[in-house]
Amino acid sequence: MCEVARAAPQSVAMVMTITIITISLWALTSQQVHLCPREDKALSCPASSTQAPGAASAHSRSPRKFARSDKVCCLRYGSPAPRVHLFRSLLRPRLGKRSLDSAGDLDSALGSSHPTPAGWEPVELPGAVTASPPTLPPGGPSNTKDQKQLSIHQPDASSPSRPIASPCSWLLLPQKACVCVCVCVSWRLPVSCQYLPVTAVNTTVRLIALRQQMQTHNLSAYLIPETDAHMSEYIGNCDKRRAWMTGFTGSAGTAVVTMGKAALWTDSRYWTQAERQMDCNWELHKQVGTSPIVTWLLDTIPAGARVGFDPFLFSIGSWESYNVALQGSDRQLVSITTNLVDQVWGAEKPPVPSESIYALQEEFTGSKWQDKVTNLRSQMKEHRKAPTAVLLSALDETAWLFNLRGKDIPYNPFFYSYALLTHSDIRLFVNKSRLHAETLQYLNSNCKEAMCVQIEEYGQVRDTVQAYTKDDVRVWIGTSYTTYGLYEVIPKVGLPGHSPGQLPRPKKSRPKEKLVTDTYSPVMITKAVKNSKEQALLRATHVRDAVAVIRYLFWLEQNVPKGTVNEFSGAELVDKFRGEENFTSGSSFETISASGLNAALAHYSPTKEQNRKLSTDEMYLLDSGGQYWYVLPTLAWSGCLNFPFWTADSSYMKGEAWIEWALGILLVFRLGGHHKGKPAKNSLSMRFSLPHPSPLGMGEVAMSVWEWQDPASKISWQWRALTEAHGRNPAPPCSAELDMSMFLLHRDGTTDITRTVHWGTPSAFQKEAYTRVLMGNIDLSRLIFPAGTSGRVVEAFARRALWDIGLNYGHGTGHGIGNFLCVHEWPVGFQSDNIAMAKGMFTSIEPGYYQDGEFGIRLEDVALVVEAKTKYSGTYLTFEVVSLVPYDRNLIEVSLLSPEQLQYLNDYYQTIQEKVGPELQRRQLHKEFEWLQKQTEPLFGRARSTTSLASLVVFSSLAVLGWSV
Repeated sequence: MCEVARAAPQSVAMVMTITIITISLWALTSQQVHLCPREDKALSCPASSTQAPGAASAHSRSPRKFARSDKVCCLRYGSPAPRVHLFRSLLRPRLGKRSLDSAGDLDSALGSSHPTPAGWEPVELPGAVTASPPTLPPGGPSNTKDQKQLSIHQPDASSPSRPIASPCSWLLLPQKACVCVCVCVSWRLPVSCQYLPVTAVNTTVRLIALRQQMQTHNLSAYLIPETDAHMSEYIGNCDKRRAWMTGFTGSAGTAVVTMGKAALWTDSRYWTQAERQMDCNWELHKQVGTSPIVTWLLDTIPAGARVGFDPFLFSIGSWESYNVALQGSDRQLVSITTNLVDQVWGAEKPPVPSESIYALQEEFTGSKWQDKVTNLRSQMKEHRKAPTAVLLSALDETAWLFNLRGKDIPYNPFFYSYALLTHSDIRLFVNKSRLHAETLQYLNSNCKEAMCVQIEEYGQVRDTVQAYTKDDVRVWIGTSYTTYGLYEVIPKVGLPGHSPGQLPRPKKSRPKEKLVTDTYSPVMITKAVKNSKEQALLRATHVRDAVAVIRYLFWLEQNVPKGTVNEFSGAELVDKFRGEENFTSGSSFETISASGLNAALAHYSPTKEQNRKLSTDEMYLLDSGGQYWYVLPTLAWSGCLNFPFWTADSSYMKGEAWIEWALGILLVFRLGGHHKGKPAKNSLSMRFSLPHPSPLGMGEVAMSVWEWQDPASKISWQWRALTEAHGRNPAPPCSAELDMSMFLLHRDGTTDITRTVHWGTPSAFQKEAYTRVLMGNIDLSRLIFPAGTSGRVVEAFARRALWDIGLNYGHGTGHGIGNFLCVHEWPVGFQSDNIAMAKGMFTSIEPGYYQDGEFGIRLEDVALVVEAKTKYSGTYLTFEVVSLVPYDRNLIEVSLLSPEQLQYLNDYYQTIQEKVGPELQRRQLHKEFEWLQKQTEPLFGRARSTTSLASLVVFSSLAVLGWSV
């Protein structure tokens, strides 16, 4: 259109302009708008931040496509119920000297005869820009040929803000020889027609500020991923830059901002959420990966443009994929170490956590940090490239290596840190103020020997690595978790072979490559194999976790028929049950509580605002996990104890006193007693922290008091009352045995389990699908395979039963499990990039099936890789399942099971009874115990006969099929 206007006479251009505006006003009521033909790329919603409380979003029902130019908003197509329309006209001549703030001004300036539509009124939008529209010169239409730029009128400070539309900033874009004048008109329809939902976030001011930062760095585009500087799966609030910039809070997605557009790419899990949370500054793209983003960039930004990114938020692989895709396009990928979103976020950005970092004892880790360092240095010496240093970037790497834990990351006990280990020194990069005297002493930080940890400030890691690599050194990194921000400062080749004026060095003396790379660091590989102590901890953890899940499943069976439970309240309840377990430390990930069609979304999580009621007519999928402390009995005593503290009515006290020592150890005394002839129940629990830094604080005294078994008697204790009660009342006669146990308490253990249930009458297809998922779980769990076999080779055993009838699932079959670390711990698993299975590894086994729009099934257990017992010699491995929750009998079609599968299932149920049953009885959860006994009764049926699975040779390649967890 610009080319036509430039070539046409002035009179023709004026007629065309008036025609365009007339058509635009007419189209506002007829929805037949067709403007801006030059801009083909359609957006997903109108450029507006107006909304009405309670207005329903029509976005998900019918897409609205709009085109935009640098802060200039153009209506591309109309919508069934237009709310705010921003459009542009390409004008070569100048118009009247007025700011076009309303339809009246537009009519007056352009001579339009179209009045303001009945029932409409101008509205001032929240977050509207302060700049006014272009001020047009006097004299009406002008014949001036040189129209490269129009002046911008800045209102007086005393002038009231004009009701102009957001997000237009009235930035004029010269297009060749013609001038684009932005005319923004805002109308508000009745409340029932308002467009954006109340959940949308106004990002206009943020985008304007970000674009100013981009101009400072001469950038045409800026990439904003949702990650942190350690490539963490879960990130802290201070790292949620993409969420703050866009308003979209989903865990996956990449945002890109140019000088005229803003776009988000995310997967199908979050499309609806993104539509509800983003305002119309943003367009939503439903493809993921580097390729669609780069394609969009090439269509959006001109040749010679610079694309900026924060190198600490991109892995080496991500940087490489963008760099390769942009090569030859005359667009440059530019590393900007100052994060531009942080510059805009400013003081509103959440602070970095400052809670104390604490250490774990060898009794619970199985090895000292010094032993781990020695092992790591041995691996450096044995490596064929002889690296001189190992650089650790992933948060679980430093946490595991030094036996330290923190609270910086949701669901994971990590702290922000890096580590650089050489043969002669150890450097830990962390906020020094978070390490107290005991922890510093634990790390030997007051010396300079090879086994002394030098503490450096967290922000100094890049400069330290850059300085270290100036010498003839070789740094060993794992490329999966090292960011480009560190990678780019390490020279990729050694120093030149000779300097000017010198003879070339002999070949043997030339410096070697300074970078040694593997997919995973040596710490990742070593950490994947759990020692005997860690294995015992994880086994014990799953007993306590099973109690919480069984309580929840029993409760659901009683309450879902009442119609009072929804997905969100259910998720809260299972988290609450875990919180009531002894020594819990919270969830290991966000609970997936999905009913009916929502269960078909593999990673769905409900919210308080958006959830589905649980029903006896639908399947329900629960995927949840916890982080636990570990209790190790060290002293047990049974007899009659005259405890010196008595209540006024001379009752025994029953409770727990937790005394926390340095380094995270707790001494627990558990006392049992009687009250008025009845067993006391949870009468008193006390927790003490000695006056030293600890995870609980310094010198903290915490007491929790519950009522006795007799509801009429409630006792509230204070510290003074306890200390003064000694000897006040005589002890009653000893009428029963009294137990006293002392425990060492420690935080350890991570769980992850998924169960799918149905409380009504499932369909035949649902039962078959469920049973075949169960068959896949059993087939893989009982498989015997050679040592050194990779997970991808045996993964197909979990799919075979589904493949037999033409069904499948699109996610990975399992992932590694940490020990009070990550619930998703790489590199263990069944994907193509996972390492070979080895004795001592923990992995999940979680086949599933998802019928889109109807239901979803997943059965997940955590299993330990153990040595198999075989008839003949040879090292073979198998799995020992440590999850201890029964499957839903209502969904099992026994006739589909082979004799081997049926025997395995009954043996598994016997194990559950033996390990979880006594714990339920000890906790006096009698109804739950009865439920468990019923659910784990032996299954009998006409089990089909089949050949042994050991004779099946199946090789799967997830790399080819493209499946991922």
